[in-house]
Amino acid sequence: MKITLFALLFLAACRTSTGPRSLGEDTFGAGALSRYVNYSDQGNPWSLGNNSLDGNGIALHSVLIRKNVVLPDAFIEAVVDSVDDGGLVLRFADNEHYYLLAIRDDQAPSPRNVDNLQIYRRTGEGQAGFTSLWRKDVTWPRGVSHVVGFAVSGDTLRVFFDMNKVGELTDVVHMNGGGLGVRHYGNSASWISRYRLLRWGESSALD
Repeated sequence: MKITLFALLFLAACRTSTGPRSLGEDTFGAGALSRYVNYSDQGNPWSLGNNSLDGNGIALHSVLIRKNVVLPDAFIEAVVDSVDDGGLVLRFADNEHYYLLAIRDDQAPSPRNVDNLQIYRRTGEGQAGFTSLWRKDVTWPRGVSHVVGFAVSGDTLRVFFDMNKVGELTDVVHMNGGGLGVRHYGNSASWISRYRLLRWGESSALD
């Protein structure tokens, strides 16, 4: 059964209706880009669509980090419908130190189309700075909206897909940053990452 964007937004809203589960959210209306800072190995692909945040075209590991948010133990979740190689970022300290949950739908170029969800630890320059920690294949036709979540608490990383936990691991290389945001990687002009909603808060709210 195809889950509509309205249903996903409703579920996300219900999830926070019983307590202080989120500290902020963004539906990407006019002026939304002013609330973020772009960090990138190459390029600034970010623009606003029709109530969406879009990463379009060529860019190397471009992350958009929310201003004035510092949460070392945090969760972040996004409603996403079309994505070649996007992602959610936690524990951002600088452009070479953060955790990344890479997000790809089934139309993404191989092998990304089967590594739909993949956790990386970034600790250095360029592609060599990324260490893959976990990966999972899910069913995700392009254009179908899903809620993807990423959380870190202490040394524990968790991944959620449509509100269900689909992965958990412990990383003994403790990352010390507290920034959070989203990511786009583009190897050609056709690559896209489209976010419809972004929500974040303290990871203790998920327990």
